[in-house]
Amino acid sequence: MESSSGLRLIFCVDAGEACLFHLHLSQSGPSEVKMSVSDCLYRCSPLKSLLWTKGGFIAALAEMGDGKILQIKDEKVWNRSTIQNIAPVLDFSLVDYYVEKQDQMFACSGVGNEGSLRIIRNGISVEKLTSTAPLYEGVTGCWTMKICREDTYHAFFVLSFAEETRVLSVGLSFNDITDLVGFNSSACTLACGWIYDGWVTQVCSNEVRVCAPTADAHPKGIQCVHPICNYWMPRSTKIILGAVAHMRVILAMSQPGLLVMLGLIRTSSGGSELIEIQRFLFGVELSCISIPQEEEPFPIPVPAAIVGLVEPGSAITLPNGVEIGKVCVVGTHKPSVELLSIVPGENFSVLAVGQISPQNTMGTSFGGGVPEDVRLVLFDRLYILAGLRNGMLLRFEWPQHESLSGCLNSYTMPDKVIPANECKENIQATELFVPLPSDAHLRMPVLQDSKLALGKKELPFPVQLHLIAVRRVGVSPVSFIPLQASLRADVIALGDRPWLLQTARHSQRIAYTSISFQPSTHATPVKCSECSKGILFVADCSLHLVSLSLPLYLLFFMHVNLPVNE
Repeated sequence: MESSSGLRLIFCVDAGEACLFHLHLSQSGPSEVKMSVSDCLYRCSPLKSLLWTKGGFIAALAEMGDGKILQIKDEKVWNRSTIQNIAPVLDFSLVDYYVEKQDQMFACSGVGNEGSLRIIRNGISVEKLTSTAPLYEGVTGCWTMKICREDTYHAFFVLSFAEETRVLSVGLSFNDITDLVGFNSSACTLACGWIYDGWVTQVCSNEVRVCAPTADAHPKGIQCVHPICNYWMPRSTKIILGAVAHMRVILAMSQPGLLVMLGLIRTSSGGSELIEIQRFLFGVELSCISIPQEEEPFPIPVPAAIVGLVEPGSAITLPNGVEIGKVCVVGTHKPSVELLSIVPGENFSVLAVGQISPQNTMGTSFGGGVPEDVRLVLFDRLYILAGLRNGMLLRFEWPQHESLSGCLNSYTMPDKVIPANECKENIQATELFVPLPSDAHLRMPVLQDSKLALGKKELPFPVQLHLIAVRRVGVSPVSFIPLQASLRADVIALGDRPWLLQTARHSQRIAYTSISFQPSTHATPVKCSECSKGILFVADCSLHLVSLSLPLYLLFFMHVNLPVNE
């Protein structure tokens, strides 16, 4: 290695153990070279090769054990980290991990002093693309948004704090563009997202804001100096939860159990506004809301992971009555998970319920059973995932002998509907959800004896979901991050550490795969020109943009040194 004082060389002598020496070459005259060799600077197991790297670091690779990252500083060698190496594997045994068709390996690795017992299982590595300084303390939520539905890449990255919101540009650098997007920068964001091409929505405790960003924020924005913003504000109550989907927003209010549905309308001037189209007193306080969305139309193709496990020509279909864009999933303080209809006029009718017992399988009571997050997912079949505040992850499925036949398709709209031209001036009726007066919930059908009265017809529901899997992934609240807006998307479960949920390769079950990244409080998928499969993690008050490395590799997650016989 060349330095200002001459040439330097690091070399290793194998004398039963590796001894590292530092050789320094300098020119003392026109034709005279001076050479000096240091004393042994470091002793370790025999090494295979040495490699200089930037910053005075040295990669020391061993053939029969772990390598090391060393650093020469102040004429001394410091051990900074370990390069894991399981060779040679002298013996191993496979054990099914959590009875989920995911074998983990117990391996006897290394020789001599490097002998160790390794436990190895499937894992996913991440390539860290960029990290910021620890400037983001107290993050309460993060999201990525598109500005148009058909866009390949995300347009904005939203960070929420206790009393602040920042909108950043998506990419390897994070530039603050909050003022160009139109979001309220002095309020905490409860939910946000794309609502219509060119328009995005922010849900705060005191308002719901719909904004058209400028062209300076995104090339598809409006050609104006300032963004266009319109507001909807609740009366005599506050918003505690929200979810945004195409042309509508679902809100849970501070009045326990009160649900409000907002619809987006287009004005004759080309603008957009939010109006209240339905409210209903649900009767139980909600803890979380999610609206299933689908970027691609059905039918959903069977992923390669389960090709050959299903019969040719068979299709994975949704239960009758479950239609994307017409349902949402909520978690309640009963506690329970429930599938609700969000068709205007159906009064948030309950289509399916999954009860969460406050006792485990041994009959012992446990606390924190309230859902932190819920998601509708489609793997080998349709499931509802529930992440609880006590670190448990639950999976519900529809019973085979029951369905939601006709719950949505057989619904008959009420006779009295306010026409669009009477509801609001200068509104295009073709782009308006069915608007209802503020007291419409007092005159709509209600649930009675587990049946919905639809004229003269009564349909038995809600369907009782079956709890088929319970798994503890830590003690922290569990939240879900789908990698794209699709039921078929792989899902990251955040808790004490991140896990990837995907279709198992050797069965039609859900596989849980550990992601080799530090514990994170929040995360969101990122698609940009520099990273098409990225994840933005918030950890240690810093933002970390990483890229998932697929396919799976073997992740070494436990290393136990073995005693060496004298």
